[in-house]
Amino acid sequence: MSSPVTNLKILKRKKLLRKLHSENVNNLKLIELDKEDIDLRKYFGDDLMANLRMANYSYYSDSANKRKKNVRKRTAILYAKRVFFLFIAALIFNFGVIAFLNRGDTLPSGLSGFPMLAVLIAKDKGYRDWDKYFALMFILINLPLLIGFGFKVKRSFTILTAVFMISQLITNAIFTSIPQVHNFIHNYINIAPGWHKLVEFRDKAGNIIGTYENASSWPIIINGFLGSICAGTSIAIAWKNGGSTGGTDIIAYYFSTKKQKSVAGMMFTVNIIATSFFLLVFGIAAKHKEAVDLGVISSSSSVENVLEQPNSIIITLKDGFNINSIKKYVSHRTIFGLREFSTILYIIFNNIVLGLMYPKYKKVTLSIATKCPDAILNYFKHIKYWHAYTIFKGISGYSQEETYFIETTLLTLESKNIISDIKVIDPKAWISIRPVEQVKGAFNTKYVEE
Repeated sequence: MSSPVTNLKILKRKKLLRKLHSENVNNLKLIELDKEDIDLRKYFGDDLMANLRMANYSYYSDSANKRKKNVRKRTAILYAKRVFFLFIAALIFNFGVIAFLNRGDTLPSGLSGFPMLAVLIAKDKGYRDWDKYFALMFILINLPLLIGFGFKVKRSFTILTAVFMISQLITNAIFTSIPQVHNFIHNYINIAPGWHKLVEFRDKAGNIIGTYENASSWPIIINGFLGSICAGTSIAIAWKNGGSTGGTDIIAYYFSTKKQKSVAGMMFTVNIIATSFFLLVFGIAAKHKEAVDLGVISSSSSVENVLEQPNSIIITLKDGFNINSIKKYVSHRTIFGLREFSTILYIIFNNIVLGLMYPKYKKVTLSIATKCPDAILNYFKHIKYWHAYTIFKGISGYSQEETYFIETTLLTLESKNIISDIKVIDPKAWISIRPVEQVKGAFNTKYVEE
């Protein structure tokens, strides 16, 4: 026999269940009476609403909510995160330049090619410490663009781009001004230990009698490839967080938003033009040197010793031998070599990485098959879904049951959150995704512009 306490608990539980049932019935009546102005929280419940990404985006981006305390707090956190990731982007970019691109004489595309060009030409003339001025030169070369285009594009984009450039100045100082960091990169992050691009010949007195390029040049390609991965990743992170790495990115942003074209495609066009100019200047100001086969010449009877220095290999000749003694090991000067080839590869890989990580205007069509169309349509109404969609009814060939199809075209960057929300609302929904090559007519891109 149950105790009075147990019976009391059961009665309270039944009373609570009747109350909840009554509330649910009333909510359902309200939904049926007014489907056009539905409260999604009543329809889906608070727990489900918390998992709807686009519903949260719609709430926080609504201008009517901008003065609310929770929205202001979320905006402050969002921009703090963006500043942090822009600093990370600057860290990756400068690391790629110092650890890889400098070693391979690879020219970055865009306006960053100007300071890099200055660094490489200075290095060719014997000034080895110019990489510490890279970020400063980069900021100076960007100022005219920021002033010229800064007022024609979104203000937050200009500010966040400036944040990236300031971060680049800081990270460049970390990599070049702190000896422990600089030495660590030079000694421990090296895909070809012992390899150097330049080979210097000296007499017994220590005088330089000839400087040549190392004929073994495969590390140039690897350094260029790794540098392009770093740069592409850095650029994509900057774009995804509302800014850019500056330079021709600002021009690409202006025209890509005006024409709603792919950022990677627009940057590829601008960068090819800029890099062609840089290669021409580099080819004139810092011509290729004649090359020597280090493996062959090191075992020559004319060589006294071989010494590795931070920026070159030094070969001292024995007494009685001069530079003419090693001429038979010297090959002709090249015009188009691996440094030029790696620069072109840099542009290609850079744009591939950017296109994969940040396909800004790439579009897809979603086809959603569902037996619960009301839930999905009310979700669209709640988030004020900004793209057109079509609804049609059909019969499933597999189950012979009535099925509704909802089809819409949207941006690839929007699709992930939309699909996630639909799977929360209707776990049994079947969704197919098709790429879209081109659309004609107006297309709302506010999601990637905010």
